Amino acid sequence: MPFLQALSRARSHGSYRLLVIGFFVCGFHLAFINVHMPAYLVQCGLSPEVGSWTIAVIGLFNVVGSLSAGYLGGRVPKQILLASIYFLRAIAIGLFMLFPVTEMTAYIFAAAMGLLWLSTVPPTAGLVSVFFGPRYMGMLYGVAFSATSSARSWASGSAASPSI
Repeated sequence: MPFLQALSRARSHGSYRLLVIGFFVCGFHLAFINVHMPAYLVQCGLSPEVGSWTIAVIGLFNVVGSLSAGYLGGRVPKQILLASIYFLRAIAIGLFMLFPVTEMTAYIFAAAMGLLWLSTVPPTAGLVSVFFGPRYMGMLYGVAFSATSSARSWASGSAASPSI
């Protein structure tokens, strides 16, 4: 199957389109948290160091979360794993918004988000491979990943745009 045919087939595949949309949303809110959380914590009265440490905690727990998702992707249906990761992210964000902002809640939120940060990558890559096989997996995963890159640019740029 030539390159353009693979793209056309992917574009018409409903589950792949949903995967790309999910990756877009994923990239947007992760970049939004990464860019805005340190300043938000300072606005809530915490020190800038707490904002910096939350980003470090996210990075540390990201390693564990990504490796765990890769392991679980071979044992749990990938679509169930991916849906669970997105659902748990929504719960973590919702709980962070409900509780008072303290150092402890900031660090707990950072740890939870770190576990879920890039844990979407293994099941997403696995699903692309299941949908289209290994031959075009790299190219079609790259297309999906470009959606998350676009969203990260948009979320990061929103910090610099003037408010009207």
